Amino acid sequence: MFDRSLIYDFMEKHWTLSMMNAVVLNVEQLSRCVVYQYLPYTPIGPQMVEAAVWTPERGIVTTSNLFFLKFNNFHGADFPVTNAIPGMPLIDLKQRRTPDGKIITEGVGREYIMLMEIAKSLNFTPSFKTTHILSESVMNVAQGIAMLMPQRLEMLPQFLKVVDHTVAIDPAPLSFVLPKPKSKPQWQSLYHPFQPMMWVLVISLNLIIPTAFILIAYAGGHMESETGVRTVRVLLWQDQGRLPTLAPSRLLLLGWMIFALLIGVSYRCKLTAFLTVRKFPERPETVQELAKTGIPSIFPTSIPWIRDFFLTSQVAATREIGKNSFFVESAAGGMAAMAANKGANFYERNMIRLSLAENYTNPDGTTDYYIARGTAIPTYGAWFIPHDAPYKHNIDIILFRMIEGGLKDFWMERTIQNAELEFRMKWKAQQHNPGGQTGGNNNSSENVSPGQRQPFTLYQLQGPLWLLTFALMVSIVCFLTEVIVDHVKDK
Repeated sequence: MFDRSLIYDFMEKHWTLSMMNAVVLNVEQLSRCVVYQYLPYTPIGPQMVEAAVWTPERGIVTTSNLFFLKFNNFHGADFPVTNAIPGMPLIDLKQRRTPDGKIITEGVGREYIMLMEIAKSLNFTPSFKTTHILSESVMNVAQGIAMLMPQRLEMLPQFLKVVDHTVAIDPAPLSFVLPKPKSKPQWQSLYHPFQPMMWVLVISLNLIIPTAFILIAYAGGHMESETGVRTVRVLLWQDQGRLPTLAPSRLLLLGWMIFALLIGVSYRCKLTAFLTVRKFPERPETVQELAKTGIPSIFPTSIPWIRDFFLTSQVAATREIGKNSFFVESAAGGMAAMAANKGANFYERNMIRLSLAENYTNPDGTTDYYIARGTAIPTYGAWFIPHDAPYKHNIDIILFRMIEGGLKDFWMERTIQNAELEFRMKWKAQQHNPGGQTGGNNNSSENVSPGQRQPFTLYQLQGPLWLLTFALMVSIVCFLTEVIVDHVKDK
């Protein structure tokens, strides 16, 4: 038999009795037993209520609901949550001073919006415990310091040993970013419009057609000395001078002119495309492709478990990524190392996207870097909660409604667009300020604004320039040869 106050303290301090649907049976007398239940969230705060009474005569008689739905309504109670910074575009907290001098905390980001919607539905007040390391936030959940971590992370075995997770929200967000491969100038732009067999056909016809002209002229008793020159003139759309007199030669010339017209138009159209559209080298888009390139991988020290996952993976390509990697102090340091061509930076996809928009975007809105399309880890991302948390079902139901309704994607895109708009406005303000500097790369020649007209560049016209240079060199050699031969003859 226990005193009522002792029972209250006992139930309050034990997770199973306070949070789960558990009851304590207090045998007050041999003929009467009282059933108590602890309610952590009520309009007047935590309290212990008498749920039922048992007597031999009447059996068990309930005085209230024997098992309450404790977590349908938190009655405005504090709900401790934990998050790590930087957290944009997922969750980020900012402090603001009100006109009356009070400091209030406001949040932005998709996860913050989702959390506040859950708070409205379940009627609780989130109280944030912010850390600078993701693993510390995970341990806050594992140790019961926080009841929820509303920051999507990969559901990896390392985490699931110590915490549980909500319903899956997104595919695993981990990705990597690399500089876009630079296209090297190529003279082959003159060659690419036709396939090799087509070039063989054109060159062969330039040998066959003059031969046909010679045979026709010989059979008709007329010898023509400019058949080869005439053939090339037709192909290049030049003046023919004196036309052949024989009818077969004129018919052959007509057919050759039609062929040259069609071939010339086709070549010119294709040549314009090959001069203006660049052919970029292949770039790695998946972990398997990245492992083949041998490019080192960069991991911030805030996510060491990702490298551990790679090192212990059963996939050879993934293990190679883990072996050929190094750590940097922060996410910003990883982006800087990547920009210096030291390796591929691994981090949360949308955080990389925001970092590129803020610090690595050109004035025309383009960037010299790209985010890989593939997912680095074949799993999903979710929020973390303590193991056996009885309120998991309540949170999962609301999350599932947001996911199925497409709200989580809408809020993510809106958050990123607002952040990018803010970065662009800051950049414009810095441009109007004489001392202002931007974080972007302002001297990119590889990217072109979609609506901007661009003249031909050296890259595009390198083929004709090389051809002209080659012709100039040959003409110089021929000229010097003639001078030397004439000089030898004079002697």
